[in-house]
Formats: sequence, C-alpha cells, structure tokens
Amino acid sequence: MRESLFVADSGPLIAFAKLGRLDVLRQLATRLIVPPAVWREVTSEKPGLADALAVSQATWIEVLSPTAPLTEAVHRGLGPGEIEAMQLAFEWREGRLLVDEALARREALRLRLPIIGTVGLLVRAEQAGLIPSAKAEADTLVRAGYFLSPTLLELAFGP
Repeated sequence: MRESLFVADSGPLIAFAKLGRLDVLRQLATRLIVPPAVWREVTSEKPGLADALAVSQATWIEVLSPTAPLTEAVHRGLGPGEIEAMQLAFEWREGRLLVDEALARREALRLRLPIIGTVGLLVRAEQAGLIPSAKAEADTLVRAGYFLSPTLLELAFGP
C-alpha cells in the first residue's frame, strides 16, 4: 500500500542512497519531505560521498521547514535533524516518520508519531515487488558499515 507522505530523518535516506534505491522511497509514498537540518546532514556535511550526491540530485525530495516547535519537550539527546523531522511529522499528521536511531524512535512513539525504519521499508518494498529481497539489501547495508540492530534483523528475517 502506497503511503501519502513520508517525513524522513537522515538515516533511512542515507541507507536507501547507499543501496542505490532512493527510487523505492518514491514508489512507497506519494511525497517525501525532509526538514532543512536533515537535508544539511545528508547533503552538505559529507558532500563528496556518493549517497550525499544521490540525495542532492533527487529533485522530488521536498525540503520544508517546521512552522512551530513541538508542544511537548523532546529528549535532549536528539540531534537537530531528528528534532526537526519530528516537528514536521507532528505538523503533517497524515505522514509517517522515517527514523532508525533508537532514542529518536522511542521519542517519536512517545509523541504518538507513526514511524517506520529502514528494515521495515525494505520489507514493504519486497512485499510490493520493488526489490527482490529485503534481507539481501539489509545484508548489503551492514557490509557497507550501516548499523542495523542484529536483534531487529533477526526479528525481521529470522536467525
């Protein structure tokens, strides 16, 4: 099922760019928006990386600033990209927040924001016939140095 909107934190964007599969995100949702802090984290902080270049060339990714801070305090351990992504997800309630980092996921759930991470997106992509194997793609990410929780991988794909 195609979602109407994804609000992305940097992790899933980087993961799908590393895989060369940003187009999968476009096929899983009608719109993908990111806040300025996430855009900077992904495209400006390491501009020479292939994944940063891929994201910067994805003209269909919309950069939108949150219009208001969250009404609730968020954990001080979160980075600016995570906070802005949560602010946007809070404003765009029909959207789903793409987030991998454990603390950010806990905070998003506390705020009752619908979330999905890289592994969940890979599973959905496989179910939709967009990729042949979610497990193979996750294994590729891990070999490339992208951290995916071993426990999460076992839950998603078995031992």
